[in-house]
Amino acid sequence: MRQPARPPPAVLTAAQLTAARAAAGRFTALYGTRAYRQPAGAWLTRLAPLDTPGLQARLAAAPGSLAGPVTLTSRATVTAARAIAATSVTFLVRTVTTITTETGGTTTDQDYAVTVTRAAGIWKASGISPVPAGPAASGP
Repeated sequence: MRQPARPPPAVLTAAQLTAARAAAGRFTALYGTRAYRQPAGAWLTRLAPLDTPGLQARLAAAPGSLAGPVTLTSRATVTAARAIAATSVTFLVRTVTTITTETGGTTTDQDYAVTVTRAAGIWKASGISPVPAGPAASGP
């Protein structure tokens, strides 16, 4: 008599998924928080404990200075898991950013696809990309 098929083992435990989710949220909030007087190198140094060397290198290669007296303060909320593998998870993360200038402030929101990767038991961001707004946006 044949044994019934067993379901595949869970890729990640609930605790691992919770830790990955928290890492994605922390990184994304810090990614969107900076001030025009802060050198890009200082911003990268703050991100370094939360991202992989590969992402750090990509961020360092991108233009990094803010124009004019502006401060960005972001809050991040992980809204969904998009892809789950044994050592990486891609989350959809919504940021709400307060943009403060000398003449006042505004608030804007942006969705990001944020991939976190686990190495040596630690989750770090390994990729981030904006998700376009609109119903046709399926994201990365």
